[in-house]
Amino acid sequence: MLGKAKGGPYSGVGKDTYKAARVMSIRFTVDNKAGIYVTTLDGVLSESDIRAAYATFYTTPDFRPELNRIIDLSNADISTIPLLGFEAMSARVVKTMRQHGRSQRRTAFVVPDDGNYAQIEVYKGIADNTLEEVALFRDADSARRWLLGD
Repeated sequence: MLGKAKGGPYSGVGKDTYKAARVMSIRFTVDNKAGIYVTTLDGVLSESDIRAAYATFYTTPDFRPELNRIIDLSNADISTIPLLGFEAMSARVVKTMRQHGRSQRRTAFVVPDDGNYAQIEVYKGIADNTLEEVALFRDADSARRWLLGD
């Protein structure tokens, strides 16, 4: 018989269900022709998950600091990230940009879910006072058009 997970947002569900609910992935795809990279996030994510993935990506040859980015949250849940997490992420973006001599970057978020949209509105409010220009979109095509100036 399966035991129950103790405490947390998934208390009362079977252990296997809890593990499945916590499965997450963060993928980076570079489109050199368009001059952008796409970050696709899936599952329930924390600020530390995102920080670790970007720290790794920034050390790969695929990372090019001059590229603008799309962050696709279509299949993600970022509801557990607190305000301080968004402030820390924004500060790391600015630090990385300065380290690479960037004066500005555009980031387009794909956020079809209302809950995530509200969370990213918070991030946008923080980022508006930095070197990062942020826009939110409900679909990937609109985000891509904005970044490419179409």
